Amino acid sequence: MTTKGQATATAATMATATAATMATARAATTATTAATATADPLRG
Repeated sequence: MTTKGQATATAATMATATAATMATARAATTATTAATATADPLRG
């Protein structure tokens, strides 16, 4: 594989990993917010 090809593959892998991490974090935040709203309606 060429150096340029490796750089492109690395960038694509990092972008995919970052997107997955962000999606996981967003889902966790949403779940926490929902749980808080359920447990404490005044704060929700």
